[in-house]
Amino acid sequence: MSTKLKLWLSKELRKEILNMGLEKAPCETGGMLMGYVGSQGDVVITKLIGPGPNAIHKRSTFVPDHNYQMKKLTEHFEGTDGQDTYLGDWHTHPAGGTALSALDKATVSRIARFVAEHTKHPIMLVAALNGDEIEFGAHRFEKHRYFWLTPSAKTSLMRVVID
Repeated sequence: MSTKLKLWLSKELRKEILNMGLEKAPCETGGMLMGYVGSQGDVVITKLIGPGPNAIHKRSTFVPDHNYQMKKLTEHFEGTDGQDTYLGDWHTHPAGGTALSALDKATVSRIARFVAEHTKHPIMLVAALNGDEIEFGAHRFEKHRYFWLTPSAKTSLMRVVID
């Protein structure tokens, strides 16, 4: 796995993820990542879209409020004249690690199929919560693969930079 590419996340967005995660712990939460890809391939996150009011939060998964997220995505995209776009998803692993689970790999594979025209390499940012501490793992989609008969994804690790 390569860690040459970076994912840039501001201290404010880091705190926003931490607060949303602590609010729903011990259940998972998550949302969308908005921003842009720099000329060298680094990913810059400028905005988070949360799970939405009708999201379902469970201990090892969550289901976002799709209508809410699509509305917020459109508002932000139009509000930045298309400069910021959808880059991928983020979610928490309460008291867990930053590695992708099999479900996470299947999810990022589905995301890649859905957004292939707009986002070639969607990101899955995992925020591991341990008490009030947070650790990030950023995983960049590279290509589809099949694990048994379940679609999955080959990913590469990115270095997360808190700025």
